[in-house]
Amino acid sequence: MTSYSVGIVSYGSFDLAHEALRSTLRQASPPTTIVVVENSQWPEHWRCWTSLVPAGAECLSSRQSGARAYPVREVLSWRSGGTKCVVVWSAENGGYCRGNNLVLAYCDEPYHLVLNPDCVLLPGAVTDMLRAHVADTGVVSGVLVKTPVAVPGDGTPSKRKVDCAGGWVSLRTGRTRRLTDPPTPDVVPAGARAAGGGVFTYAGACALFERASLDRIGGFPGDLFLYYDEMLVTLRLRETGRRLRLIPQVVGVHQRHSTTRGGGNVRSPLEAYHAARSAAMVARTIGPGTSVCWTVARLGWGLRLLASSRAAAGASLRGLVAGLRAVRP
Repeated sequence: MTSYSVGIVSYGSFDLAHEALRSTLRQASPPTTIVVVENSQWPEHWRCWTSLVPAGAECLSSRQSGARAYPVREVLSWRSGGTKCVVVWSAENGGYCRGNNLVLAYCDEPYHLVLNPDCVLLPGAVTDMLRAHVADTGVVSGVLVKTPVAVPGDGTPSKRKVDCAGGWVSLRTGRTRRLTDPPTPDVVPAGARAAGGGVFTYAGACALFERASLDRIGGFPGDLFLYYDEMLVTLRLRETGRRLRLIPQVVGVHQRHSTTRGGGNVRSPLEAYHAARSAAMVARTIGPGTSVCWTVARLGWGLRLLASSRAAAGASLRGLVAGLRAVRP
């Protein structure tokens, strides 16, 4: 079977990330390399990972990702069966995208699976995604469900139990929506427009990339701390002629234990800030017209947040200003 690597970026979510890691080792063909990046700066979070390391594990030297040096505190490596496991303690919390770029510095397999720490793979998931990597496909993602019991015997979950079958972003307002059904046909140009002026994206919690395609676009947009990276990556893949494939097979369970969300459905100030900042930065990348439209939409969303959280509303406004001022590489 084709070799592949897995990357998991954690922020103090050891229990969830450890279960995600174990789900990759339970695949019929386990990954050749697993890389976990711990972004939390708290020593107790790092000690959770070192507790997994067997005696005599290899201590690796610091590595660089692309043209940028991503400083690390410590790197350990060991083997579990035929899989090389690497855990990296980042020297700073540079965000989810930078964490995934740091992952790429420690693996070079022809395919690379990005897996959220709160996402558990189902048996056969990687086999289904690898099989879907037809010619010109840059990234494949499948259906994620909210709970394992949502999948009946025929493997097709009810729509109300589907967490995500891909993404859709409005080019007019920047509004994001999780799909409950993959588009038809399921092989579309990466970033292709859908009816209603939107762009299809992959499911960011679990996506299998062709490594060469990912390297060709420079990896993940490291200046985005959180959010909207799926849209920017799919647009960049389209520019290189690669396609996005959203398959109907159920590949994992997404538990959605966010490290940024407040209680219930109320956005935390941190989540509101980075959602607005990333939206402003991505809109500027697409073009001036999109930037104006998304800015107006974000101002409206910020005002609506006042009803539930003044702190989140203020953070959203600050994030919008920061995104409009940010210098993009």
